[in-house]
Amino acid sequence: MNSLSCSDPFPDAFWIWPQNFGWDLYNCYALMRKGFTLEATPAEAIFHVSADQAYQLYVNGEFVCRGPARGFQESWPYDTVNLAPYLCAGENVIAVRAYHPGVSSFQYVSRHCAGFILEGNAGGQRVVSDDTWRVRRQQGIERGTVPVSIQLFPQEHIDLRIEPQDWTESGFDDAAWDTPFKRMAYSLPWPSMEPRGIPMLSEVPHDAFTLIGTGETACASGYQHTRDVVGLRHGESIDLQRVDAVTSNQIEIPPTGAHRLRSYLFDLGHICVGNLEITINGAKGGEIFDTLHVEGVNQETLALELKIPDWCRMAFGSRLVCDRGENHHRFYHYYGFRYLLLTVRNSTAPVSAKLRLHTIGYPLRKNGAFESSDPLLNGLWEACERTQRVCSLDAYVDTPWREQAQWWGDARIQAWNTFHLDGDTRLFERGIRQLATQRTPKGLTYGHAPTASHHCVLPDFSLTWILTLWDHYWQTGSLRCFEQHRETALGIFKYFKDNLDPAHNLVKADQRHWLFLDWAQLPTSGCPTLLSLWLLYALERFTEMNSLAGIPMGDNDASAWAGDLRNALRARLNPDGLLDDGIAPDGLPYASASIHAQTLASLLDLAPEHRSAMFSERILPWLRGESTEAIIPSCYWAAYVLDEAIRHGHSTEALACIRREWAEMSAFGTTFERFHGEIGSSSRSHAWSAHPLYLLMRILGGVRQSAPGWSEVDFSPNFLVSNCAVTVPTPHGKIEVRWTKTAEGVHISLEHPDVVTIHPLLPANTEMLASTANRKEWYSRQEDEC
Repeated sequence: MNSLSCSDPFPDAFWIWPQNFGWDLYNCYALMRKGFTLEATPAEAIFHVSADQAYQLYVNGEFVCRGPARGFQESWPYDTVNLAPYLCAGENVIAVRAYHPGVSSFQYVSRHCAGFILEGNAGGQRVVSDDTWRVRRQQGIERGTVPVSIQLFPQEHIDLRIEPQDWTESGFDDAAWDTPFKRMAYSLPWPSMEPRGIPMLSEVPHDAFTLIGTGETACASGYQHTRDVVGLRHGESIDLQRVDAVTSNQIEIPPTGAHRLRSYLFDLGHICVGNLEITINGAKGGEIFDTLHVEGVNQETLALELKIPDWCRMAFGSRLVCDRGENHHRFYHYYGFRYLLLTVRNSTAPVSAKLRLHTIGYPLRKNGAFESSDPLLNGLWEACERTQRVCSLDAYVDTPWREQAQWWGDARIQAWNTFHLDGDTRLFERGIRQLATQRTPKGLTYGHAPTASHHCVLPDFSLTWILTLWDHYWQTGSLRCFEQHRETALGIFKYFKDNLDPAHNLVKADQRHWLFLDWAQLPTSGCPTLLSLWLLYALERFTEMNSLAGIPMGDNDASAWAGDLRNALRARLNPDGLLDDGIAPDGLPYASASIHAQTLASLLDLAPEHRSAMFSERILPWLRGESTEAIIPSCYWAAYVLDEAIRHGHSTEALACIRREWAEMSAFGTTFERFHGEIGSSSRSHAWSAHPLYLLMRILGGVRQSAPGWSEVDFSPNFLVSNCAVTVPTPHGKIEVRWTKTAEGVHISLEHPDVVTIHPLLPANTEMLASTANRKEWYSRQEDEC
């Protein structure tokens, strides 16, 4: 028998699955069990485990973990867990609920082959997945349900009159279950296995369900059998009456009467990500519990904020059909939502229900912090932190609600958030590698990965991906990611080289792909200036990393190309100093000169002699809420505008913009996909707009990294409130800033790792009070207004 190691995590295990690996897989749930006896409780029991697509693992009836992280079958991820805390002397059982969607999605590429694999050592006893396990496909699942959105998995409908509820317990009789099909580890489509590379997701119970509304009506015809509980419920009257808010996870439910329903609307307080668990007592059998999950409701009418149908066709819901007596079920998939509509149908006797949401998330630590004298800003920073947490799962996801996709333009913002909140780079590094794994034949990365969405190839996001190689280097001081993925970057540049317009030396928009740029109505045909600006940005960062790595460019002279492109872009400057938005397909220049183009031109020092015009004519009016331009940045792209304004001394205007445009998000508790939301279709849990997390730390805390690996920091706090305390994590330790403003002046303190060089950029009338290798104090007599 081979020894268990990470180099070969499954020397003796087999992939297993009931009723064949590739047959009838759509929306397929499988139960698996393995019993074994231990003479004593082991001090340690290390197991490796994985499934395609997913598993939930129980030991002796207790939930342990879920996995694996998303990946590609060519090097499929596995998890490593210690099962010792769940084992005991005597009889034990490992129980698994595994899932295969049978189709691809925005987070998974199906190879039409399901499987589960496990191997470990419990007190000297080897336990492996093989044909000694007992397995069954779940027959009480309605297989033909609709997807919860076009991007994700089908709804889960389960009938507990058919499904056993105690199947995870050691005393359960599985003798009638099947013997699994098996195939060797490392068989196709999983020729290689790799460690997860990120921590297991944290799992925390949420029991605070605040009842805010109820309503009842007759059930629609055919309610007993439906593919879509959300569409069904919307086809009925959802007329809810507000009730006095009561927070509890238990509810007593009077009989609805035959073929009638009663709905209960719960508010979780803020967006949460998790899967719902329901325990029902007193059922006669046949009662139906339907769930519907949304991000928002109309606060006056309690109408659910959900458009049906919508392009994404959101239908986040589930169904449970009760057996007689006690019913207990933990739904499999996790949703991001704030409001839960629980609908009870066809009950003829009183029943009680207990709710619990098992929230999940990447275990981000709170190494960074922000607190000021302004309650609005404090609330906004907390909302940004919460948003980043709910969008950090097994990948940076755009939103936990509609898509749960690893969109890479979003991920860049999320990485900056994470660097300031935690400092962890593992989720970022894993995403960089996954985006590099899925490419078009012409070399572009997909807009998100893994994915089956072939219409989501965004050329500008491929350039963003190159820039995230720079971001990783800038954060860590290491060129490791760049060196690993340099060839992918060169492939992307070749695509753009092949799409140059020789008449203008600018990049042509490729109509085969989605040129996103922003939700704003920017030009996306002809030769858009913004696309060439992104290309210049990527070329110059690539050139710098390549030089630092000491790698000869050979025929791929990015530096020379960047020079030519810079000249071609300068030719787009208008006499007023503004950069136009490019050349239309008819060869004429676009009339617009967008805020976006001026922002990137300033960032790249394209025309420093015209920076004042770019700010005064475009950027500052928007920050002040005075812009009359038709093309304005989204709350995603605002990250670049705001940071460039801060960098050039316009922190007052940037902070005013944040206060104005993010106030609604702050009140809601998470940040939105679009300013002011768009009821029912745009997300209220989008971390691409959570960038005030780090921007507030830069404006008021004044901490801006100025060298790779945080070896140097510029320090220039803006005294725009009465006091502020900021903590910024770095690879060397924390930087802590505190300042307090009085009528006479400002007292400032700064603590930092002694290996970090601080460059103070403070007002001229500032006096140093103390200075050591890792602590400095100043007093500034400047008397700005709060």
